[in-house]
Amino acid sequence: LKNVTKLIYKTIKNKKKIVVVKQLRLNPVFNEIRKLLETNAFGKIHFISLDVFLNRSKKYFSSSNWKGNLKLDGGTLFNQICHFLDLLYWFFGDIKDAKGFKITQNNIQFN
Repeated sequence: LKNVTKLIYKTIKNKKKIVVVKQLRLNPVFNEIRKLLETNAFGKIHFISLDVFLNRSKKYFSSSNWKGNLKLDGGTLFNQICHFLDLLYWFFGDIKDAKGFKITQNNIQFN
């Protein structure tokens, strides 16, 4: 949060813009799910589970020095999984409790 705040102030100071794209919100399937949630079509939800499986080959990560690099792209959580975390927030609002684990290959960096 501190880094984001600094970035916002720097963009204002330098008269630049930040564009944050959470493109999964534009997906028709996810829009339909959100409508169903808004109409309480599923009833009261007590538990949410999110499994994210990324299929990225060694070639994907070796094609660029920034992919999968914690310093250059923020790591896999910020670069790729953040889109799914955004959906959770978009669907359900603030999350009260979260737990997770990671299994990685190809020496990708995960935050």
